[in-house]
Amino acid sequence: QELERILYNKRIKNPYYHALLADEALFKDKDKAAIKHYKQAIRLDKNIHEFYFGLAKVYYKQNRIGAARQAMMKAISVSRSPSIDSQYVAKLNLLKK
Repeated sequence: QELERILYNKRIKNPYYHALLADEALFKDKDKAAIKHYKQAIRLDKNIHEFYFGLAKVYYKQNRIGAARQAMMKAISVSRSPSIDSQYVAKLNLLKK
């Protein structure tokens, strides 16, 4: 039980753990849980572009195009890779149609 408690305390503070939970929730069509976990991942580390992209995917799935666009813009702003930026810009341009 002590080991489980230690593991839980480590996981709960790990943004990638929340992103994993978000990805699983999105796959299972549990959008509300996915949004919650992506937002928690972002609270823990605001500089990981994949978290914003994941959030954008959920919003797009919900047809919340404005929120999806905003999350994509944030993903672009924190990305440090020109090739990833260009991929996000292409996806963002699709949202403008």
